[in-house]
Amino acid sequence: MRVSISYRSAPPVPSPNIRRLQEAFGIGLCERVVKLCDADIDLPEKGVVFIGGPSGCGKSSILRFLMRNLKGVVDLNATRLPEKPLIDALDIGFGEALALFGMVGLGEAFVLLRRYGELSDGQRYRAQLAAALARQPAVLVADEFCSTLDRLTARVVAFNLRRLVWRRNCLAICAAAQHDFLHDLQPDLTILFERGNWVVRRHDPKPAPVSFAERITVREGTKRDWDYFARWHYRSHSLGIVDRIFVMELEGEPVGIVVYGHPMGACALRNKATGGRYAGRPVSAKRALLDKELRVVQRIVVEPRFRGLGLAARLLRETVPRLGVRFVECITVMGGFSGFLQKAGFVCVGRVSAPRIGR
Repeated sequence: MRVSISYRSAPPVPSPNIRRLQEAFGIGLCERVVKLCDADIDLPEKGVVFIGGPSGCGKSSILRFLMRNLKGVVDLNATRLPEKPLIDALDIGFGEALALFGMVGLGEAFVLLRRYGELSDGQRYRAQLAAALARQPAVLVADEFCSTLDRLTARVVAFNLRRLVWRRNCLAICAAAQHDFLHDLQPDLTILFERGNWVVRRHDPKPAPVSFAERITVREGTKRDWDYFARWHYRSHSLGIVDRIFVMELEGEPVGIVVYGHPMGACALRNKATGGRYAGRPVSAKRALLDKELRVVQRIVVEPRFRGLGLAARLLRETVPRLGVRFVECITVMGGFSGFLQKAGFVCVGRVSAPRIGR
């Protein structure tokens, strides 16, 4: 596609102020054609295109040109959600909505009950991304991409967009003056304004973890660590019988937590998964064997800014082997929609109905 953008420098009707400006600076008003861009840009059918450069260089003009000449375009910045609870704000099914909000880092029960106007700037941006993708665009465009977000959140959103584009086989075109998130965005094509010229480069991105993944560590934790994360869990009350707790951190900053405990009572699906290993035993013998061989994931929480990065699965992969038990069991709601448990090596053996409790 040939992208040729220019503008005419002279106003059609000079005003008195324009004439004063002309006289003050000794400039004429002869019309000139000023070119902002004149380049061949071969856009990929799917993937990510990034347009970067300082303010005023013509990024938005290129983006508008592309929007006029492409089909199936959805503008992220023009996407708004109705003032309904998020879970009702997308015109798609419940399961699909829950999965999509989870992919953009909004898979938290209490957040999904809030309205768009009640969200933080970072949450609104993620909600807009979910709403735009729910429309199944062929092309998603985002001017001033992540410009209103803190730089850590910008990297997370860029990483999530890249993953969503791969999964949905669409094209995303982003423009921004800052591009410290390029490692996470992994564009297939960059159009950068360098030394007065637009430079087009093609890339071959490969799936990779988020840019700060190597700086994330996991340590043994205590019940006191749960106090920080409890606000983000729909069952924030007492943990019950705890065996071990592990905390994930980014250079000392809390990122996630997993709480393992001992199993309570009988479970038909447990018998199915273990081949009836614990069935038919005397109560005391059964209890002793369960305590020796089996642990339960009581809670797993990732701090909202870091969601969508696969950190819950990583936290489980790194900590389950440290338990030294034969089985680890987890009854989950979000895990049934996001798939993070399967990514951590768990196997789904069935479904149970949630108890009707109120808070």
